[in-house]
Amino acid sequence: PLPRRTIEIVGYRRDDGLYDIEGRLLDRKDVDFTVGGRVKPPGEAIHEMWLRITVDRELRIVDAAASARSMGARNR
Repeated sequence: PLPRRTIEIVGYRRDDGLYDIEGRLLDRKDVDFTVGGRVKPPGEAIHEMWLRITVDRELRIVDAAASARSMGARNR
């Protein structure tokens, strides 16, 4: 079966007048699967990535950050 992908995007107005927009991408499978030689159980993340951008009132990007908790196989 194909992975199940969830994308969540949430915005927040900060006390300093800027806005944070946070996005999260999560891929999972409902069956056992092998990634990088390791068997992962159903429901464990294949990919889990997060992005935050901070914008001002004119929608100029003033900051950005990203992280990846799970990225699948490193060697393909």
